Amino acid sequence: MVVFRKGDHVWLDTQPNSEFNVPIGAVVKESDSGRILLEDDEGKEHWITARNMHMVHLMHPSSVQGVEDMIRLGDLHEAGMVHNLLIRHQEHKIYTYTGSILVAVNPYQLLPLYTVDQIRLYCNKRIGELPPHVFAIADNCYFNMKRNKRDQCCVISGESGAGKTESTKLILQFLAAVSGQHSWIEQQVLEANPILEAFGNAKTIRNDNSSRFGKYIDIHFNQSGVIEGARIEQFLLEKSRVCRQAPEERNYHIFYCMLMGMNTEQKKMLNLGTASEYTYLTMGNCTSCDSRNDAKDYAHIRSAMKILMFSDSEHWDISKLLAAILHLGNVEFQAAVYDNLDCSDVIDSPHFSIATKLLEVDSSELQNSLTNLSIIVRGESVSRPLNVAQAANGKDAFVKGIYGRIFLWIVNKINSAIFNPSSQKPKDRHQSIGLLDIFGFENFSNNSFEQLCINIANEHLQQFFVHHVFKLEQEEYLAEHITWNNIDFTDNHQALEVIALKPMNIISLIDEESRFPKGTDATMLVKINSLHGKSNVYIPPKSVHDTKFGINHFAGVVFYESKDFLEKNRDTLSANVMQVVHSSKNKYLREIFQGLDTTKRLSTLGGQFKQSLEKLMKILEQCQPYFIRCIKPNDYKKPLLFDRELCIKQLRYSGMMETIQIRKAGYPIRYSFEEFFERYRFLLPWSQRQKNDARQSCISISQAVLGKDESWQVGRTKIFLKDYHDTVLELQLQNVLTDKVLLIQKVMRGLKDRSQFLKQRRSAVAIQSAWRGYCCRKEFRMSLAQQHRAARVIQAHARGMLARHTFQRMKREVMLTDHLPTQEREEAEARQGRNVLANKPTNHDVISDQEMVDKIFGFLPSMIGGQEGQAPLGFEDLETKPNKLEEVDLDMVPMSVELEEEAHGLEEYTFPKFAATYFQGSSTHTHIRRQLRHPLLYHDDKDNVLASLAVWVIILRFMGDLPEPAMFAKSATTKSSSVMTQIYDTLGRKNQVQLKNDSPNMVRQADYREGRKDNKISKGISSLKLKRSSKLTGKVTEQLRTGEEAFQEDISISQRPMSNLEKVHFIIGNAILRPNESSLLFLWSCCCPSNLTDDS
Repeated sequence: MVVFRKGDHVWLDTQPNSEFNVPIGAVVKESDSGRILLEDDEGKEHWITARNMHMVHLMHPSSVQGVEDMIRLGDLHEAGMVHNLLIRHQEHKIYTYTGSILVAVNPYQLLPLYTVDQIRLYCNKRIGELPPHVFAIADNCYFNMKRNKRDQCCVISGESGAGKTESTKLILQFLAAVSGQHSWIEQQVLEANPILEAFGNAKTIRNDNSSRFGKYIDIHFNQSGVIEGARIEQFLLEKSRVCRQAPEERNYHIFYCMLMGMNTEQKKMLNLGTASEYTYLTMGNCTSCDSRNDAKDYAHIRSAMKILMFSDSEHWDISKLLAAILHLGNVEFQAAVYDNLDCSDVIDSPHFSIATKLLEVDSSELQNSLTNLSIIVRGESVSRPLNVAQAANGKDAFVKGIYGRIFLWIVNKINSAIFNPSSQKPKDRHQSIGLLDIFGFENFSNNSFEQLCINIANEHLQQFFVHHVFKLEQEEYLAEHITWNNIDFTDNHQALEVIALKPMNIISLIDEESRFPKGTDATMLVKINSLHGKSNVYIPPKSVHDTKFGINHFAGVVFYESKDFLEKNRDTLSANVMQVVHSSKNKYLREIFQGLDTTKRLSTLGGQFKQSLEKLMKILEQCQPYFIRCIKPNDYKKPLLFDRELCIKQLRYSGMMETIQIRKAGYPIRYSFEEFFERYRFLLPWSQRQKNDARQSCISISQAVLGKDESWQVGRTKIFLKDYHDTVLELQLQNVLTDKVLLIQKVMRGLKDRSQFLKQRRSAVAIQSAWRGYCCRKEFRMSLAQQHRAARVIQAHARGMLARHTFQRMKREVMLTDHLPTQEREEAEARQGRNVLANKPTNHDVISDQEMVDKIFGFLPSMIGGQEGQAPLGFEDLETKPNKLEEVDLDMVPMSVELEEEAHGLEEYTFPKFAATYFQGSSTHTHIRRQLRHPLLYHDDKDNVLASLAVWVIILRFMGDLPEPAMFAKSATTKSSSVMTQIYDTLGRKNQVQLKNDSPNMVRQADYREGRKDNKISKGISSLKLKRSSKLTGKVTEQLRTGEEAFQEDISISQRPMSNLEKVHFIIGNAILRPNESSLLFLWSCCCPSNLTDDS
């Protein structure tokens, strides 16, 4: 007898009051006198006596704290699985592995598990290295796609409300983050989700954001692993939800978001109110959802549409049709009798007129199409009236058709933005990762045709799971001669054959009956009963009058209400309604119905869905699959509430128990010998690699890394490994490659550093050589300077000796002249004085215009317009001979410490910088040869503006860039000569007065001034002041003072031909009398090409 102590963890068998009852985990609280007190996982207490002690079993230590991978459970049964999930769920650990299959329990709350740091943490990690996470599955999909060059897919399954849609969005976010580009296409792929959820998701009793359609997102990657596009396939939108909802359920999100998010003006244009005013939004008595903010979601939808290239007009067209749907929902019919026939009429209401206005159709035509039905009888169209019920059904069919077409158009619009078919060339075919987010298994109190299609899709996915996990593996083990014990598993292939695969299946019979005009739901049910009544899969109605039938699905028995099966399956619109649509003036309405021809025999809804599923299964079979099983912990959407019976049910019909068994005993990882050797050959030393025998090399690698146990096996063509073996091999390979990379980096760094060292050594030798040469030259120049100083001393002594000899000689001559007569001595002195006066130039000499210009502008080089050579005609007076500077040998200059020139930072005040800062308009620092429309610099005074433009014209004429005016040509010459005479007379009188007032010492210093005359000539122009009495100066002064009128009316100076001297006077006079224009002289000196070659 087992003795239990306080604190022991045990299993407690419960009473089998349900098929989903399994032992529950418990802990011993008290153990006294043959009795023990247990507290189970649900918090209930149980006293166990010696009589029922057989109900208690000791728990394996691995099940006490829980494990990350349920393959490692010691208690490998359903109770151990659900207990492990319960423990982890209470610790907010919602993810658990079953080999490479991820089990995700919906927490119904936000957890800090999806941050950017978490994405970085799980990037490039194998399954098992880190705790279970949906990011680990996404990373393995991405890693295997790049490594094996094979398409991947992730099948996300589970009941409605289990969290499939959220898992899909998380995988999309991870793939967009690890692709590394953060490009526009990645953002577009992510923003497709809010739009699809708004138009395809709704609140149900089990889920606040239930997907009412299935979607397969195929994400395309280029060779570098960067997302370059995506494509979305949609399956079976539940259009009937637009017209009716179950209690406590809502219509699609977009209706409520539109009513809450639109501004008042937009709602007024569409005549919209609140959600409670519309029949289509209140059938479930639920218009709000606590977990959603409809106004905020609408803003998100609008921004997502802009990112996906939806124009404003397209969004408005969609809003108009959605508003028309709401208004049509409020349209009612009243019964009438015409010619003894039950008929119906539309009750007058503002909603009908608003709907016709939004649809842009004729109201009488729309009313006729809703109350009458046209059929073709023997080639002729016959119209018959509809009763109230039939007219209401016709109206609902029209509404469902509009919404379904809007949804299809939106999916195609998204695909046109994120999918680029031109990149899908056979030679450039890139890898892809597919995400399947499809509706979970559904079993409601009232199940209709939509639930049948949804559950058929889940049957296909379960068969794909079973085929991949069980059948293929066991068949491959037998073919490869692997030691293996077959595992029994639940196969749903028989149910799938009865429902959709074999001839005369249930879907085929429903389609066949839908094509008969007189086919009804009752005749359909009779055919199904006659063909499948004895099957174990089909459960016939209990009586003739019963309209419900059952199907034994893999997840349990579901009973379906056959009413309206054929109507929903036909999914067609009457010819009357289609005629109204095609005659509409609403372009968008005609566009979404384009290509729909009612005259042709269309495929039924069931047939379309069956074809879509077959296409989907072919895509999945070509990919390497990953599975995520989403579990719903309770039906109340409450956090930390765990319903054991509900979870056991989901685990059982998903085949998780068999999955654990086959994953624990099987080998999910397998490589061909060539693939294994090509990838892991670096784990063997070079000498042991046998390229000719890949099988032996694989065995050597496995023995070296994994050991010689039997946990891995070698088949005929492949090597079979466990999940953790692949992780060990990858980690070991990463370590070996890291060591090799470090070795290569070490060698390359050494090579790089040595080449850098040799380069530095060569540079050092060159610097040393140059420095030694410099020092030698310096010493040589210093010694040469000493020799020069010595030579100068010798020369000085020699000259002194010669001077003394000359002095003695002159002294002797003077002594001789003392004996000459006094008269002869006076004549000699007078003769000498006349010679001095004759050689000295006087200030009264008259100079010509040319000499005056040469003295003033003699420092300018002989260049006109920036070009060397002969000056143009009329500008020969500007020609001057350039002064040639004397060449100086810098090596002969004595070494001395020279004072550094005071630069004062003049390089910061360059003319281009000045021009870019202060010039107006588009003027630049470059030289121009045309007149200005406005001054280069800004002036407040209008007179200064006109003066600046006039000065610029004179500058252009002085530089030869603007021709002289032809008028008054004769008087111009004489006037210039008289002005020159007056100017030089004035200058001559001024200098004469100065000579008279000078002391006699200045006469003796004439020779000294004569020697400095050339140095002062450039300074003389800046100190020269024109007298007010000068005629030219007077006119310039008068012009400048009178302002704009003088320059417009008097053309005697600024608009007549001038000599070069008169132009200079005009320019300098403006600078003197108008200080604001003085900067123009600086601009002239900088802009003139002749000044660009002379630093002076």
